[in-house]
Order: sequence, then structure tokens, then C-alpha cells
Amino acid sequence: STDQSTKQANRSKVQNLPHVLYRELEHNIGRSAIRNILADEAQFQSLLFIDADSALPDNSYLKTYKQFPSNPQVLVGGTIYSYQRPTPDKMLRWTYGNEREAKSAKVRSQNPYGSFTLNNLLIDRELYLKFKLDETIKTYGHEDTVFGERLQEEEIQVIHIDNPVIHTGLETADVFLEKTRQSVENLWKLYQKNESGANTKLIRSFLTLQKMGLAGMFEMVFSATQNMVLQNLRSSKPSVRLFDFYKLYQLCKIAN
Repeated sequence: STDQSTKQANRSKVQNLPHVLYRELEHNIGRSAIRNILADEAQFQSLLFIDADSALPDNSYLKTYKQFPSNPQVLVGGTIYSYQRPTPDKMLRWTYGNEREAKSAKVRSQNPYGSFTLNNLLIDRELYLKFKLDETIKTYGHEDTVFGERLQEEEIQVIHIDNPVIHTGLETADVFLEKTRQSVENLWKLYQKNESGANTKLIRSFLTLQKMGLAGMFEMVFSATQNMVLQNLRSSKPSVRLFDFYKLYQLCKIAN
């Protein structure tokens, strides 16, 4: 197919780039394990993690990071989204990204550990290898939540700067909703295991409902209106607030 031919051509280009090591694993071993392998095999002092579905906004991206020699040890550059509206089936991911993820360094710095992300992360290699990502997290979501908490526990400063990448790999609403369900399930497992994610808004909201004895009622009410909510989330004008309720509903279903 044309897509396969394009992918193969891109692989060939990457393999021929100087100073680039390109490998394909036979099996998907999980996002955490893959990142740990990359860190193990890296040869220099700093690691720069960029997701494959990210694009650089301009030619000054690396220059901006080079302004910071070796301290601080952890820099997060942030994420932005294209100003161009996508097709209706991808509006949920685009709207959520613009409203909740595309934040300036000033805003992210108000909650530096809660705003920590693995995408667009510059980190000292020795520091990363000291903690590494939790490889028991096999499915999608919240590897960065756990890692950010580790940095906070060790009182390692996380500096947020305005050096964003553009998230170009927008999923359709249905794919994003399923990935969200997986991430909520992951978050609850992590919370049950060692109270990771206790400071996330989602866990706090659920625990408040549970304490008030309203978690079951919320689940029942949302379930009755779920079709209307999903219709909105799949539309060209999705509500991020309804998406918040969708996540809370998923957590109530999993936890109750």
C-alpha cells in the first residue's frame, strides 16, 4: 500500500542519518520499557524525549534547550496544537489539547510536578536511570504521573520553559475515548497500589463523591445520559466539561 511504502521510505531515511540508531522491536513491550531501553543505550549526558507524533515549531527548538547547560536537571518544554481545526471526528482531541494541555510555562510552573510530562522532556541521563519508568505499567497512561511524583519525593526541581512541540497525531474521538478509559483504569490501579495519582483532579473528585456517598448515584445518572454525552463528544463542538464527567464516570465504574 501507499502508506506502507511511505513508512518504509521514511525508515530508510532515518536509518541513513548520521549519529542515528534506528531499531524496531518485534513486540510492543510498553511505553515505559521502551523509554528505559532508549535511556540505557544513550551515550551522552542529556536525554531529550519527544513523542513520535510531535513536530517542531521552528528551527530554534534545540537552541532554546542549549541555553541550559546541565542545571537544572529536568526541563519540560510543553505542548501546543495547530491553530487549524481538524476534521470533526478529531475535534475532541484537538479541543481537549488546546484547553487543557497547551499551557504556558508560567501556568505549568504553578504546579510543576502535576504538569510534568514525558513528551518534550530534557533530563539528565544519570538522574533518569536512577529512577526509570515503572515497567509494570504496560497499558496506556500515567507513566508521567508516577515519575513526576518520584521527582517531587526526592525534591528534584522541575523547570518548565516555553519551548513547545506541536502535537500532530490527533486521534479520532472513539480512539481517544478508549485510550482515556485505559488511562483511568491505569490511574486507579496505581492509586490502589501505592496511592500514586492521589493529587490528580480526577482521583480527588472521585474520593469526594465517594466520601459523600454519591459515587453510585453519579454513575447511575451518567449512565442514563451516556448516549447523549457521547454524541456531543463525537461532534464538531465537543464539551471538555462533559469529557471530564466521562472520565469520572469511568472511574466510578472501575472503582465501585
